[in-house]
Amino acid sequence: MQTINKNTKTYNPTLSYITENFILTVEQLPQSTNMVFKMLNDHIKTGTLPLTFDRLSELFPEVLGTKCFNKKHLPFCEEVKNTETGHLFEHILIAYLHQLKKNADGVDMKFSGVTVWDWNEEPKGTYQITINSEGCYDHIMPKALQMSVVLMDKILS
Repeated sequence: MQTINKNTKTYNPTLSYITENFILTVEQLPQSTNMVFKMLNDHIKTGTLPLTFDRLSELFPEVLGTKCFNKKHLPFCEEVKNTETGHLFEHILIAYLHQLKKNADGVDMKFSGVTVWDWNEEPKGTYQITINSEGCYDHIMPKALQMSVVLMDKILS
């Protein structure tokens, strides 16, 4: 995994993570984070990765209990079996943010996320992900991102 720091403004730092499976570009704001997640292979849905549920159960089962708002009203532990890889990354990152915030500050902060895509406008496998919170979390974001990138790469490999 390669990390590139492109911009070091006070808020709005832009980071890029490059793996053999995806490229993630991150822009952090005080109470939100905007990301572009681009797949570098054909695994745009977890349905092509039949071991996703098993790997998450083994490596980070907490993510399977995250709340998910989807058209079919499925719990995330079911949705994860055939969801978009960008959506999976969103849930992994939120679960790590929640865990790290609670461990660092003793705060049970709520995080929410939205993953959208428009493959008529952008290349197939490109997702726009936004994470929001009720408070500041910039001190835990770098670690949460790194942990999420590593786990996502394990699932995709």
